[in-house]
Amino acid sequence: MEFTLSRDKFSIIITTLLISFSLAGIAVFQFSEMNMGYRSHYIFGLSSILLLIVCLALFVFRPQSYKIEKGNIIIKRMFQDKMISANEIKIVRIPTDKEIAWPIRTFGNGGIFGYTGRYYTKHLGKMLWFCSRRSNLVFIERKGKISVVISPDLPKEFVSTYQAGI
Repeated sequence: MEFTLSRDKFSIIITTLLISFSLAGIAVFQFSEMNMGYRSHYIFGLSSILLLIVCLALFVFRPQSYKIEKGNIIIKRMFQDKMISANEIKIVRIPTDKEIAWPIRTFGNGGIFGYTGRYYTKHLGKMLWFCSRRSNLVFIERKGKISVVISPDLPKEFVSTYQAGI
């Protein structure tokens, strides 16, 4: 069964602003004269291009939907889906507000097309996030591996569907 996801307002705003700034930076670089100096002009242009490339990479690897298939959880992405094997899943549950409060982004993306990468909380420890929003979270504890957090639109239905299929 496949579960949809939607983005929160913060993610939509951050994504829109970042892409707009990078495109505006490229336009300024292309159409401006070198009033700011030779090096500054090219550093500005290259940083705008680099920002746009990062946004493109995050777009390609953003979660698009979640699928439960034969006990496996598949995180559907435009490129290279992520599969969490049924053998490595210990428990799938909805975390409490206290457990997921104040997540710290240790090496991840905090809003561009969602929230992906490594995060940490005091109660749950290290986690990999494949989320489109900061609500509707589902915690997947794995045997001997780092836990995973996802954000389907219907988290209770996701957990009950997974538990019914075990």
